[in-house]
Amino acid sequence: MLKVGILGLGLIGGSIAKSLKNFSKEVVIAGFDTNRQNANFALENKLINYLIHEITEENMDHDVVIIAVPISELKNIFAQLSKIKKPLIITDVCSVKEPVIEIAKQLLGNKLSSFVPGHPISGLELSGPENSEDNLFSDSPVLLTPLDETSKQAIEAVKKIWEDMGAKALIIDASLHDKFLAATSHIPHVLAYMAMHTVQTLEVEDLEYFIGGSFRDLTRVAESSPALWGNIFLNNKKNIIDICQVFIDNLSSFQTMLENEDTIALASYLEIAQKAKFKLKN
Repeated sequence: MLKVGILGLGLIGGSIAKSLKNFSKEVVIAGFDTNRQNANFALENKLINYLIHEITEENMDHDVVIIAVPISELKNIFAQLSKIKKPLIITDVCSVKEPVIEIAKQLLGNKLSSFVPGHPISGLELSGPENSEDNLFSDSPVLLTPLDETSKQAIEAVKKIWEDMGAKALIIDASLHDKFLAATSHIPHVLAYMAMHTVQTLEVEDLEYFIGGSFRDLTRVAESSPALWGNIFLNNKKNIIDICQVFIDNLSSFQTMLENEDTIALASYLEIAQKAKFKLKN
């Protein structure tokens, strides 16, 4: 019987609980959340088997502990886990890894060798356990960024638990993770928020009549939590600033093509992007 503790019962924590129960009946899940509404919802809807109200030696009777809270809450969780004497394998789901590793090195103590930083590349613009899904991670990558100190046993245990949920676990360097995710996840969120700011400058009533599928697709993630994403942006600010500059350079080049009515350059630019998208799709 696999014993799992999930610390944080929002969208991702709730989806992990549902996925574990969906893919395996041989699992007992304990849940922890300082948000009473999230905690009660998870318990009442049987996402978890029982609640714990404190991170203590007595309560941490788990094979694996999955931390599903924002980076801003990690320090307190790590500090409490470092006091647990019994062995624990620990992982997290934060979308920026280098700051997580830095906090872990400061606070996890002798638990550092059993810590496997992780990031499931799946999510929704919604939040809360009421929006959790039991197949959110199916066929999706989960990027693991273990430290030099992380034991092979911990890595294999965390890989297995994700693969049991239908995910594809891959190992990557933390700095590369943060650089790549700045381009593939964080900047798309920036653009969604910017697009919403841009249309606010239009002096038009009933704006919804002028919005089609392309705008809805572009701005879907602008519905995401501002508090969560503001925290993510700040924790990966160097990489995001670098990618912002690349985007600004691209936008400037595109603007110049239009100003010069350079049809050849414009056609080439669009075709290169189209081919890259088709290649990614296949």
